[in-house]
Amino acid sequence: MSLDNLADADIKDAVMIACAQMVEHYEIAIYGTLCNWADKLGNKNALKLLKQNIDKEESADKKLTEIARSINQEAMV
Repeated sequence: MSLDNLADADIKDAVMIACAQMVEHYEIAIYGTLCNWADKLGNKNALKLLKQNIDKEESADKKLTEIARSINQEAMV
């Protein structure tokens, strides 16, 4: 089933938000691993920059969660 075959726009939105959150979680996991490596290697500059990236990804995930609350409710109607 493709997204184009879904009739309801709210369902399409809910699916796209879920996919976007999946990507955000993947990115957070990767940056977390890279932070660990930078810390173990003593690279404080890289660690600082990677933590900034994690903060941005977590912020994006929170925004998507807020949007999903209303979209998911609409998709279930």
